[in-house]
Amino acid sequence: MGIFLVVWLLLGLRSYYRTYKGRGRAAAVAALCEQRGMSPMPGTSLHFNPMSLPVGASAKYLNTFATTNRDQSLWISDIQDGVVSSVTDTRNDWTLMMFSVPDLNLPYIALTRNGDILSVGAQGRPVHFESIDFNNRFSVHADDPRSAVMLIDQGMMQWLLDLDRVNFQVSGPLVSAYVRQRRPDSADPVEVKMLLRFCDGLVAHIPQIVHLEYGVQGSQPAS
Repeated sequence: MGIFLVVWLLLGLRSYYRTYKGRGRAAAVAALCEQRGMSPMPGTSLHFNPMSLPVGASAKYLNTFATTNRDQSLWISDIQDGVVSSVTDTRNDWTLMMFSVPDLNLPYIALTRNGDILSVGAQGRPVHFESIDFNNRFSVHADDPRSAVMLIDQGMMQWLLDLDRVNFQVSGPLVSAYVRQRRPDSADPVEVKMLLRFCDGLVAHIPQIVHLEYGVQGSQPAS
C-alpha cells in the first residue's frame, strides 16, 4: 500500500509541476507577443499545418497570439500533440509561427532539421548543397530546386546553421516556421524567442535575386 501511495504522490507532484510551469510559460509568451502588438486568440484551431510538421489531428493549440490586422500577418502558437513516449516520457510538442512576406511569390520549399522531423510530409524533390555540414544538419525539398538554391545562398545557409533548431516551409508569400520544444514544461519560452528572431531576420537574409525572380511584380522564371 505504501508503494502505491508514493507513486500516487509522485504523479500528483509531477502534474502540479507541469501545471505551474505551464502557467509561467503562458505569461512569458503573452509578454513577448504583446510587445509585438499581438493579441490572444483563445480556442483557435488551425485547419492546416505545414505538411512537414508531424502532429496529429487531435493536436491542441495553446498560447496562441496573432496581430490584429485583417490578414493576421503574424501568428504564433504552442502545439501539444498529446503523444507521449512510454520510454522517454517526452511529448511531441512544437511551437509554430506563420507570417507573410508580401512581395514574394515563391514555389514550395521546405527545410527540416535532420533528426528532428521525419520528412514524411515533405513534397517536392530533394535538394542538396555543396556544404556537407549543411546537408548533414538539414534536408531541403522544393517543387522548383532552382528556387531553393537561390534562396539558400551562403549568407542564408550560415544564418540557418547558426539558428540550428528552426524548421520552415514557404509557399507563395506564406512562411511557416516551427521548433520542437525540448522542455515543454519550461517556463522560459525559448522556442518563441527563437522564432521571433527568425521572423525578424529572414527578410534581411533573402538574396536580392530572389526578390527579382520571385517577387510579386517580377517575372517568373520558365519551368
